[in-house]
Amino acid sequence: MALPSIAACMIIKNEKHCITRCFDSIVGHVSQICVVDTGSVDGTQKLVSQYIKGHIHTSWQFRTEPFSDFSTMRNITLEMANKADWVLIIDADETILPDSWTRLNRLLFDHKDPPISIALPRHQWIDLDMTRKTGPYPDYHIRIWQNHRGIRYQGKVHEQPRGGGVWNKLTYFDGAHIEHFNRVYLDDVAWKQKKQFYRDLAHG
Repeated sequence: MALPSIAACMIIKNEKHCITRCFDSIVGHVSQICVVDTGSVDGTQKLVSQYIKGHIHTSWQFRTEPFSDFSTMRNITLEMANKADWVLIIDADETILPDSWTRLNRLLFDHKDPPISIALPRHQWIDLDMTRKTGPYPDYHIRIWQNHRGIRYQGKVHEQPRGGGVWNKLTYFDGAHIEHFNRVYLDDVAWKQKKQFYRDLAHG
């Protein structure tokens, strides 16, 4: 029995330090990976290209685009996801633990009345050993939905999916977890710069 096909969609920039960890957590579980790089200068693009060459059994879509706003970039990746029944939104500093996939596939495939969209809980960590948490839990985010329904993001900052019934038939599913490794919390300067970037983008 074939598993449900899933396209993982992600936007990246300067993610050399974490992108391989993210890819390793989804390769073999998704049928397509769609990546848009918005201007990396740290060698991320070369690393992604090398990774793709070593994982030819996954369908890849990889391109570069100048950054405009978060919704526009995410929607480009959704347009690229043309070979799957479902889409999964994931960031380069996130992973999905291996034991999540069996339960997730069961929900997508075996459910007699499948959801349109799925919100997953996210753990936020500031260390790779997953010993130092930050932020609330469960911190649910809509990260999976049925493809080809016209669901797209809106909002320049803190973008949210809209349309296609994404909020009408939403399942909060705690059988799969996203692990978020946000090391920016360890650097006060980087954290202040990130917040200022968001403010400028929101009011630009």
